[in-house]
Amino acid sequence: MYSALRAAAAAALFALPLAAQQDDPALIAKAKAIHAKAIKIDTHVDIDPSTMTDVKPNYVTGHAHQVDLPKMRNSGVDAVFFSIFVGQAQDFSDSGYAKARAGDVAKFEAVHYLAEKLAPDQIEIAYTAADVRRIRAKGKLVALMGVENGYGIGTDITNVKKFYDYGARYLSLAHNGHNQLSDSNTGESDNVWKWHGVSPLGKQVVAEANKYGIMLDISHPSKESNMWVMANSKAPVIASHSGVRALCKTASRDLDDEQLLALKKNGGVMQAVAFAGFVKCDPPSAERTAALNALSTEYGIPAAQAGRVGGGGGGRGAAIPSGVCGIGYDVNAAPRGGGGGGGGGGGAGRGGRGNPLADMDPAKRAEFQAKLDALNVKYPVPARANVKDFVNHIDYAVKLIGVDHVGISSDFDGGGGIDGYNCTSEAINVTIELVRRGYTEEQIIKMWGGNVLRVMEEVEKAAKKAQGVKSTRDALPETGTFSIIAYDTATAEWGGAVQSRVFSVGNGVLSAEAGVGVVATQAVVDVSYGPQALALLRQGKSAAEVVKYVWEHDPDPDTARWAKTGRQFAVVDGKGNVAAYTGPTAPTAAGDKQGAHVTAQGNTLADKSVPDSMVAAFNRASGHLAFRLLAGIEAGQAAGGDKRGKQSAAMIIVKKCGGVWLHNDVVLKLQVDDSPEPIVELRRLVEKAPLPPRGVTNAQNDPACR
Repeated sequence: MYSALRAAAAAALFALPLAAQQDDPALIAKAKAIHAKAIKIDTHVDIDPSTMTDVKPNYVTGHAHQVDLPKMRNSGVDAVFFSIFVGQAQDFSDSGYAKARAGDVAKFEAVHYLAEKLAPDQIEIAYTAADVRRIRAKGKLVALMGVENGYGIGTDITNVKKFYDYGARYLSLAHNGHNQLSDSNTGESDNVWKWHGVSPLGKQVVAEANKYGIMLDISHPSKESNMWVMANSKAPVIASHSGVRALCKTASRDLDDEQLLALKKNGGVMQAVAFAGFVKCDPPSAERTAALNALSTEYGIPAAQAGRVGGGGGGRGAAIPSGVCGIGYDVNAAPRGGGGGGGGGGGAGRGGRGNPLADMDPAKRAEFQAKLDALNVKYPVPARANVKDFVNHIDYAVKLIGVDHVGISSDFDGGGGIDGYNCTSEAINVTIELVRRGYTEEQIIKMWGGNVLRVMEEVEKAAKKAQGVKSTRDALPETGTFSIIAYDTATAEWGGAVQSRVFSVGNGVLSAEAGVGVVATQAVVDVSYGPQALALLRQGKSAAEVVKYVWEHDPDPDTARWAKTGRQFAVVDGKGNVAAYTGPTAPTAAGDKQGAHVTAQGNTLADKSVPDSMVAAFNRASGHLAFRLLAGIEAGQAAGGDKRGKQSAAMIIVKKCGGVWLHNDVVLKLQVDDSPEPIVELRRLVEKAPLPPRGVTNAQNDPACR
C-alpha cells in the first residue's frame, strides 16, 4: 500500500483530471457539459458480493475498489452493468453446474441487496432501456446485470429465463475456457477446440436469450462462436468489454476486423474496454518473461498471473491512485475480499475472482512481493496504456464500422484500468480526449450510452416478436390484467396496484376499505365481487372464507360469455391473511402466487411466472407500501406482463385516518389511462404524492381514528 505521504503527493498531483492539466479551459468546459448531459453506461464492472453488505466500508460508503456509489457520483458513470461472473471450471457434472449457479445467484442477490436494501434512495435496478432513462432522470444511479459466463446455466435451458428474472440483460456463452455452450477465445493458445464454435445446447441458449430479451455478449467466446452468434441471433449483440485486435495483436479476446464488420452488419455495438493489457500489447523483454516464469514456478503461481498479482507488475497493475480515485476510502486501508486496488487494474486481485496470493502465508506473500518489486526494477514493465492509447481503439473502430457501433467500458475491479482512467471518477478524462479529437456532442452521447440503449431496445422488440406479442390493438382480446394486493403490518395499510391493456382498469379491479381489507377481481370480471367481499370481511370472515363464499354463491348469469369458471379473484383480509382463486377457464397463461400478506395474480400473461416475479420483487423492496407495490408490478412487466400490451394502471392504499383530509382513510388513489408506459407514469405520480411518514396518521387523537 502507499504511504500517507505518497498518497498525499499523488492527490495533489492529480487533483484535476489529467487532461485538464494541459488543455485550454474552453475545451474542458465543453467536455464537462457533454459529460453531464450524456447517459454514461459502463457495460462491465466486476463485483465482490462482500462489498454489497451492511459491513463497512462498502459500496455505499466508498471502498478501496475502482467503482462504488461515491465514485460514480463524482464525475463517474450513471449506470453500470455489474458482472455476474463465475470462473470456468472443468467440472461438467450436475454438482459442478450447481456450484457455478450458486455463485451466479450470490452475485445477483448482492446487487438486489445494494439497490433494494442498502441504498434504494441512491441506486435502482433497470430491467429495460426505458428504465435506465427513467431512473437517471430521477437523479438516481442505475444498476444493471450481465452474466459473464454461461457455465452456471448448466444443461437446464430454463435457467436462461431464471437468470432473466433475476435481472440479467446480457449473457456471454463462455469465459476463459471452453464449456458446455461454446468455445472460448483462449483456445487460440493451443489451437484445441471443444465445439469449433457454439455447441448444440449453446445454440438453444442463444434462441432462449433472444426470446426473453437478453443481449448476447461476444467479448470472451471464440471467433468461430462469435461469428455464428452474430449471423444467427435474431437481435443485435454486444461485446461488453473488448478491444481492437489490430492494435493489440496478441490479445485473443479483442475483436479482429472480420468480427467488427460482422458486428456492424448485425447492428450491434463493441464496448471498447479500458483494460491496459487489451489496449496496449507491447511485449515484455525476454529477460523479464524468463524472470517472471522462474518466480511463478518458485511460488506456485500461474505464469500468466505472476506479473498481475501483488503490487501491479506486468504493465496491468494499479498506478498511484489519483485524488478522485481515493474518494470514499482510506488509501492506507487494506482492500476487502481480494478486490482490485483503489487505483485499479488488477493490482490486488480481480474483484472477488480470486487472487493467488490470498491463500499464501503472510510471510511468504511478503517475500514474493519483495522479489517481484526487485524484478520490476531490474526488468521494467513496458509503459502502461493511457487514455490516448484507449481512444486510439475507439478511433479505429469508428473509422471501420461507424460511431453507431462503438461504446465505452472499463472491466473495473476485474483487471481493468489505464493511466488516466483508473476508476470510474476519472471517466471525464475519456470525454475530454474524445472532445480533443473532434468528436461531436451527439457522437459522444452515443458512445457513452446511447448505442447500447439502442441495442437494448432492439433486443426487447425482438423478444416481444419471438413471444408473439402483438403491437396493434384492433385484434386484441378485451380481458386481462395483472395485479398485486397486500397488507403492511408495520403501518396497518392495505393496498393494491394493477396494470392492463384494458382501458380504465382502475374503475373495477381494486376495492379497499381501511381496517377491513383489499380485493382484486379480474379476468372474466364480475365487478360485484369487490363490494361483496368487503361486506363479508366486515362480518369477520377470513380471506379464504370470502373467496370460497363469493365464488360458490355467484349465480353465473351469463355462462356463454362470462362464465364464473373464468374469474380471477384475490383477497387480503383485516389481519393480512391472503387467498386467491384462478378459474380453470380464465384467459390463457393465468395464475396467482401468494406470500406473507401479499398475493399477485394475472391472466393473458406472457408467462405464468409473472405473479412469482411480482411477489419476489415486493418482498425484496423496502419503503412505503406504495413503492413495494410498484416494485411488484414493475417486476411483472419486466417478466412479460400482459402479453397483449399495456395501456392503463391504478393504485389504491387505505389506512384508518391515513389520508390528507380529516377522517379520510384514502392514503393514495391513482389512475393512469391511455398511456404507452402506464407503470412509468404511475411511479411518477407516486413519487409526487404526499405520502405520510410511516406510523403517522392525521387526527390521531380523534376517537374516530382509533
